[in-house]
Amino acid sequence: MKAEDYSQKCPECGCVDKNVDIMRVPQKTDGIPEDILKNALKTGKLTIIRCSNCKHIFEYPKDRKFEVEFKRMSI
Repeated sequence: MKAEDYSQKCPECGCVDKNVDIMRVPQKTDGIPEDILKNALKTGKLTIIRCSNCKHIFEYPKDRKFEVEFKRMSI
């Protein structure tokens, strides 16, 4: 996912906030690409970029190294 894609609106709810979640590999693996699932089964963890509001899945990154580095800022 490119940096400008992170600000795109969710097609389901219109929210622009996204979460990067690292979770265990689910029992139901329908819809997960095979190459990503194979790597996830080796590590036991799956990385997902999804909408903060409705949990719509935008992307399954191929590895945990993202092209864009996120930092939390407090004002």
